[in-house]
Order: sequence, then structure tokens, then C-alpha cells
Amino acid sequence: AGGYKLEAGTIRKRSVSDLLAPFTHTLRARLITLVGGFTASMLIVAAVGLLAMNQINARAKSIYEDRAVPLAQLFEINDRMKENALVLYASVATGRAGRSTGDAAGTVANNIDAISKVWAAYMATYLTPEEKVVADNFVPRRKDYVEKGVKIGLALLADRKYDELSAHMAVPAARLFAEAKVELMGSADIIEWF
Repeated sequence: AGGYKLEAGTIRKRSVSDLLAPFTHTLRARLITLVGGFTASMLIVAAVGLLAMNQINARAKSIYEDRAVPLAQLFEINDRMKENALVLYASVATGRAGRSTGDAAGTVANNIDAISKVWAAYMATYLTPEEKVVADNFVPRRKDYVEKGVKIGLALLADRKYDELSAHMAVPAARLFAEAKVELMGSADIIEWF
């Protein structure tokens, strides 16, 4: 009968242990079951570990691409904006000394182009809503610094008006740079790492 079993001359009801008997009936079956169980457990642990490593790897990549790279971009923009001011200050000193001011206009133009490219790359990354607001505030400040600060400085340099250039860089251009930097560094301050 399906629910009963004849064992050693005795009729008894089948139990759960009867279902497991092929795995536990002999020492060999028990060893095979034990090794198989350990192997299955190890495979499960390995699979879970691989999935966790993939998630950690994806998170680390996201932190790098969406946080570390944009932060480096913001610092590069700041450094190039500062370099533009320093180039004009240096031109005042060399011009007053009667030496050639070099290619200050070329250096400034290269920095402006590089800033535009880096800014476009920064805007293409993932930005939080707060970062977007700060980034939108930086754009007009940068434009003011370039148009009313740097380009006017270059015009004064071209006309060899070193005293006026020095005064321009010390007050209006410095103020415009500071305003742009506040907005730019505001983007760096709100970058969330985790």
C-alpha cells in the first residue's frame, strides 16, 4: 500500500525519513549527501558574493563618474579662471617693466575654450536638483567675469594701459571672479558622495 512499508517483517507507516532514506541509508549515501550539501552551499555563497561584488563595483563606478569626476572638473574650471586673472596681473608687471607681455590673449582664449568644454562635460554628468540650480546660477556669473572682467582686461592690455588694467583686475574683475567662484564652489560643496 502507498502509505505503508514492510521493513524487517514489520508493517509500518511511511515517514519523512523514508523519503530521505536514499540519502541517509548507508554511510556512503550520507557522505555523498554531506559533500553535495557543502558544495551546493558553497555555490550559493559564491553566487551571492559575485552579485554583491557586482553591486559594489557599480556603486563605486557611479561614485567615481558622478561625483569624483565632476568635482575634478569644477576644480579645473576654477584653476583656469584663476589663471586668466594671474596672466593679466603678470602682464601688468612685465608691461610696466618694458618687457613683452607674451601671448596673454592666446593663453586666456585657450583657458576660456577649455572651461567651456569642461563645463559642457560637467553638465552632461548626473546632477542633483540642487546642483542644477547652482550650475544655472554659475553660467551668468561666468559670462559676466569673461565679458566684463577678462575681455575688458585684454583690451586694456592691448592698448598698453597697464595702470588701468591693474585697477580693473584689482576691483571689478576680482569681484566678478569672486562671484563666479562662489557659485562654482557651491556646486562642489553640494556634491553628495553617498
